[in-house]
Amino acid sequence: VGLVSRYWFAPAAALRLALVRIAVGLFALWYLLARHDLIGDLGDRDAALFAPVGPVSVFEDPPSAPLVSGLTTIAIASTIAFILGAGHAVTGPVFALSVLWVLAYKSSWGQLSHNVHLLALHTTVLGFTRSADAWSFDAWRRSRRGSAGPGDAWTYGWPLRLLWALTVAT
Repeated sequence: VGLVSRYWFAPAAALRLALVRIAVGLFALWYLLARHDLIGDLGDRDAALFAPVGPVSVFEDPPSAPLVSGLTTIAIASTIAFILGAGHAVTGPVFALSVLWVLAYKSSWGQLSHNVHLLALHTTVLGFTRSADAWSFDAWRRSRRGSAGPGDAWTYGWPLRLLWALTVAT
């Protein structure tokens, strides 16, 4: 237990996790913007091709175009906030869940891509962890109030190790 615990919960710099947050966020933004029209046009396909997966499974039939467009817009806007680390306690989970929904919607039309699954996993980990404690708008606001920056801590190490494990697993 001690060896496993020392590995998984070893301290890491908040900056490392922040750099991963920014890199994954930039990739997610590029992905969503590059496929925005494609995602919107999926609803024009034959409804028989729709096989909902993940969070899209609550729909028996393809969701309406305005709903898909709205959730895609939320995903893009929250991705920008995520990259900037603005209001991460709220925007991180919104980012993770909205990107997961959009990627699951795309996959529900039979377009399976393992790099997309990895993106969904990475955004979920980063959206629900303290990945914006450094190099973020939130950190900048804290520093203006005189708060010291974060030091090395296990709270920054385990998400990085989980991301590595997820990458290897896929």
